[in-house]
Amino acid sequence: MNKIAFVLTGARAPLARMLLTALCLTVLGTAMLLGSGCSDDESTVSFPQPPPPQAMNWLFDIYGTGPNDIFACGNKGALFHFDGEDWEHIDLGTSAAFVSIWENDGTMYAVGHGGTIWRHTTGSPADQWSSMDSGTSKDLYNIGSFDDEIYVCGAEGTLRRLNGSSWATTPTQIVTRDPATGDTTAFFVRDTDLSSLLTVNHFFIGGAYKLPDYEGEEVGILGTDGMVLTNDLEYDWLLRPLRGDQLADAEWVLSTTSNPLVFEHNFLGTSEGWIFQLAEDEGGDMVWVKHYPRVTIDPGSGIRDMWLDENASVYMVTDDGQLVIQSQDYDFNEGTGYRKVLYDQVNALVGIWGTASDNFYMVGFVENKLFQGAVDFSDTTLTGITEIAVDFPNKGMGIDPFKDELGRPRF
Repeated sequence: MNKIAFVLTGARAPLARMLLTALCLTVLGTAMLLGSGCSDDESTVSFPQPPPPQAMNWLFDIYGTGPNDIFACGNKGALFHFDGEDWEHIDLGTSAAFVSIWENDGTMYAVGHGGTIWRHTTGSPADQWSSMDSGTSKDLYNIGSFDDEIYVCGAEGTLRRLNGSSWATTPTQIVTRDPATGDTTAFFVRDTDLSSLLTVNHFFIGGAYKLPDYEGEEVGILGTDGMVLTNDLEYDWLLRPLRGDQLADAEWVLSTTSNPLVFEHNFLGTSEGWIFQLAEDEGGDMVWVKHYPRVTIDPGSGIRDMWLDENASVYMVTDDGQLVIQSQDYDFNEGTGYRKVLYDQVNALVGIWGTASDNFYMVGFVENKLFQGAVDFSDTTLTGITEIAVDFPNKGMGIDPFKDELGRPRF
C-alpha cells in the first residue's frame, strides 16, 4: 500500500480565529441569567434552559445520476427530486436532517443526524426509499467509497462499512508513523481519540483527531486538528495529520473530490480554506501538495464541498458564500492555470454537484432555494445563476446551539 504524506510549499497564512463556540457559550450563559426567575427563597431560583433554535429551510447536499434524475436533501428530513421538469418533495416520515447524499452502482444513499441512512434504487419511482439500520445513533456527515468499499462517517470517530445490506463495525486501532523512517510515533483509538470524520475519498477518510498533548479546555474544535486515515499493513489504520496553516488553533479536513484512477483528480479542502491535491512523488508514494494562496480570505471560512467537471476543473463552495473554480493546471508559484471567484453572496454554500460545466447545482444556507449555474469557458465566467424555489415540509426539530447546522462541533 502506498503511503500518504503531504508536502507544504510557500509562505505561512495568517493565524486562524476559532472562538465562535466560546462566544456561543457566553451568549447562552447570559440568556440563562436574564431568563432566570426571582424568589425570596433561594431554593426556588431557577435557571431555565432557553429553547434550541429551530432548523431552517436549508439544503445541505445535492447529487444525481443525470440531468433528469437529481436529489437534494437538507433540514427537517427534506428530500427533493428533479425529473427534468419539476422539483418534487418526497416525504420519508422523518424530521432528522439529511446531510449527505451519494449514488453508487445503481443505489442512492442519504445519511444524516441520529445515524439516519436511507437508500433508493436508481430507476425505481423517486419516492420509493427504504431506511437502513446504521448501528449507531451518532450524527452521520458523509458517505462514499474508500478502497472500493462503501463507508459512512460521522461524529466522535463514527465509521461504518456496508456489508451486503447491513452496516458493519470497523476496526479501531490507529497508528501514526514517522514518514522518513516508518517508525511508530503514536497510538490512537478511533472512537475515543478522533473528534469527527467528515469526508470519504477512495484513498483516505478525512476529519479531525484530538491532540494528545492539548492542555486547554476542549470547546468546539479547540484541541483538535485535521487528519486523514488510510490503511496500514500492521495496524488497522494509519493516521497522518494534515493542515494548511501551522499557526492555526485547529483546522479540519472538510471536503474532497474522489477519483480512484487519476491521483491528480483528488482534491481536499479544509476548514481554513486551504486546498490540497493528491500527487505521486518520484518514489511512487502518494503526497498531498498544498496550493497557494488560500481559497478563502476570512480565517475560519472553509471549503464545504468540491466537484470536478468534465475538464477536471475543480469547483469549490465555501462558508463565506463563494463559488470558486480552479483549473487542473493551476500553479500559483509557476503562474500557470487560473483560480477565479465565479459567484459571491452572503450566505454559506455547502453543496455542489453537476452533470457538466453548463449544468451544475449549488445548495446552502438560503431559505427554500437551490441554485443552477453554467460556465462560459471563453472567458471563464458564469452565464448566469438561476434561483430555484422548493417547498419545505412543515415540520422540524430544534438544533443544538453548540453544534453547527450540519451537527458538527461549532467552528
